[in-house]
Amino acid sequence: MAWAWSVFINSMHGHIHIINPSKKDLYNAYAINENTNHQVSFSSETLGKEVSRNSAFLASRRFFVAKDLMEFYEKILITDADSYFMKQFNFPESDVGIFFREPFASDSKWIREGTRVASGLMSLSGKGGKFFIDKVVSNLKQEADISGWKWFIDQLCIWKVYLELKEQDTKVSFYSFSEKYLDWNFNKGSILWTGKGSRKHLSKVYLRKKQEIELDYLTSVKVIPRRYRFADFYDFLSRNLTSLPILRRRL
Repeated sequence: MAWAWSVFINSMHGHIHIINPSKKDLYNAYAINENTNHQVSFSSETLGKEVSRNSAFLASRRFFVAKDLMEFYEKILITDADSYFMKQFNFPESDVGIFFREPFASDSKWIREGTRVASGLMSLSGKGGKFFIDKVVSNLKQEADISGWKWFIDQLCIWKVYLELKEQDTKVSFYSFSEKYLDWNFNKGSILWTGKGSRKHLSKVYLRKKQEIELDYLTSVKVIPRRYRFADFYDFLSRNLTSLPILRRRL
């Protein structure tokens, strides 16, 4: 909810893909679509229980969806679901934007090579972006056939495709995102805050801002989400409005 509403209030368009949705999930996705004036759309798919319980597969699925969306859109930004926008994102001029980072210290080559980029932020633009995501998805399929759906497989394949295209000296251009674009220390002035690791449960700064965004959504809606229907909805407001005076003054 926080991600979708942060997209809307920052005048952007977004898309949510849901795997094995419940009736409540579909209703809430419909509510988000209506409450954002259709600026946040959604799609869904039903998969087998075994594969849908694999966290590495679920984390990688967004790249398959992005590949399909690039058939219809000129520019796409891929983020984590537990992130939210603090301000509007402007695409770099390059074909592909990647967040590079120092790899984890490990004896495992899989971990070292799979932690050189963060998969929580990637921009794709034009033909170069489409070419890049096509190759990433192809690599994901090949790697999954060989090694299975293991954690870091998405980041490993992104890194491999990046190296391949750089070595081939293709015309695909790359942009390196700074921590201003993907911030898990929650600094003022950042574009995207993301709940990395335990921070999504423990950081008071992250959780308070998430609560603010969700409350702003709930007090602006035309269609009440299923989780907050009727008595639960008003109970949520009564418990939170007093702790958020800035939002209370806006009501």
